[in-house]
Amino acid sequence: MAATDLACREVAISLHILGNDNNRGQLKDAERQLRRSIEIGRSIDNQFHVAQTLHSLANLLSRQGRVGEAAAAYADNIELLRSLDNQFGVAQTLHSFANLLAQQGKVEEAAAAYADSIDMGRSLDDQFGVAQRLHSLANLLSRQGRVGDAAAAYAESIEIGERLENDNHLAQVLRSYALAIEVRFPEKALELLQRSLEINKRRGNAKFVHLVENTIRQVQKRAATRNGEEQA
Repeated sequence: MAATDLACREVAISLHILGNDNNRGQLKDAERQLRRSIEIGRSIDNQFHVAQTLHSLANLLSRQGRVGEAAAAYADNIELLRSLDNQFGVAQTLHSFANLLAQQGKVEEAAAAYADSIDMGRSLDDQFGVAQRLHSLANLLSRQGRVGDAAAAYAESIEIGERLENDNHLAQVLRSYALAIEVRFPEKALELLQRSLEINKRRGNAKFVHLVENTIRQVQKRAATRNGEEQA
């Protein structure tokens, strides 16, 4: 690599890092830095860098509610990654794109994107990626009232998390699963929440211990209210 190209590459990487750091508050600066990083990456034909930074830009635009621009950036990213035969990257971007579609209420399109991402993860033996995407798909299905389908996705996500011994993932999915089934199966929901609580206590995660303890109280209160209404 020529010295000039190497210098440009370092600048592009630095701008990408700055853009990611700034996206917590200085959004205009972050967008400018990410777009400039993409421009430099293209000028030196570093397509992998361009793809990485397009994903970051799409995420930034999505968080700002700039849906059309975010969708276009995700689409460009997926097309570029496919041209590079980077299936792992495609699967990751499909997950992010599916999240955007879900936020827009495009349920079937989001579910299809999640499913494609999950299938690709399975083919790549990316077990943690599959577990994450199953969690996202389950949340989408649960919001649509498709409790049975959601439960199957939650259960598989939990099974993979157990196999990988990933406590953080398990604690999150157990809580999501509990909230999805609490109306029909309050006792099972409380069992799942108790498991999540125990994991968070073991990890010393005070923030999420408080969150799950609060969730348990809310589920118990809602269950008591429903029982009272049934007996009235």
